[in-house]
Amino acid sequence: ESLVSARVRLAALLADELRSAGHWFFSARSAIVKPRIGWVWLSPAPAFLGANRPRSRWLSQLTIEDTIRGRGWNRALLNATERYLTGIGVEQLWLRVYDWNVAARSLYEAQGYELIERFANDSHLRKVLS
Repeated sequence: ESLVSARVRLAALLADELRSAGHWFFSARSAIVKPRIGWVWLSPAPAFLGANRPRSRWLSQLTIEDTIRGRGWNRALLNATERYLTGIGVEQLWLRVYDWNVAARSLYEAQGYELIERFANDSHLRKVLS
């Protein structure tokens, strides 16, 4: 039953329908370690950003393979993502981080992300890229 439920909820992702809706998916690779180190999912900025929306993106997911975590790859992938976005004219990168994800919160704070709104279990953060 849970497998059927998961397939229904991920149908758009599995059918690659999100790409045509402005979502971008990147695979991170390295010549130093195993070929794929992780991946990034960038989404269109949500409507609540208002006037800032056209020059903003939402970081939906940044993932590093379990076996190579803790070696600086998260920071490297985040930096590469920010450079890419700056190069195509994106001015702000927004994200949501859960309170329990201490490692991610620490990374984003160290990389200059600012707290925009705090909720019961998570926060919205933003970094001005240009």
